[in-house]
Amino acid sequence: MSFIKTLKTVLSISLLIFIIFLIAASFIGPGVGDFSKPIINGYEYNFAGGDGIVIDYLGDDMPHKTIVDARVDEYRVDGDKLLVARRPREIYFDQDGAAIGRLLPICEYWTIDTKKHTTLKSVDANGLHCK
Repeated sequence: MSFIKTLKTVLSISLLIFIIFLIAASFIGPGVGDFSKPIINGYEYNFAGGDGIVIDYLGDDMPHKTIVDARVDEYRVDGDKLLVARRPREIYFDQDGAAIGRLLPICEYWTIDTKKHTTLKSVDANGLHCK
């Protein structure tokens, strides 16, 4: 009897530790805070941390792809159009050949027609801003 009681205690403690681990894992570690938010007509806002903020198309009308890459600072839906402000990222190589990325100090504005699936660079900010 003593062995079965000890085994039940060990299994109970192990289960409790596992549950605590699962709860803690949802608050710490890589990927915490990453999320996707559907916007309109198959277009999604994807946050992958840091400067990894993009607009992707994940609908059924065409292949899935990134439409506006990092870093999307603001967006707004205007009818069937998606208006986007972003800071472009530059990738360059240092003298040792290491690839380095940095945000450029400019703000670009894009208009996505979510019905025709066309993307045009715009000069009009449409009230959007870069951070």
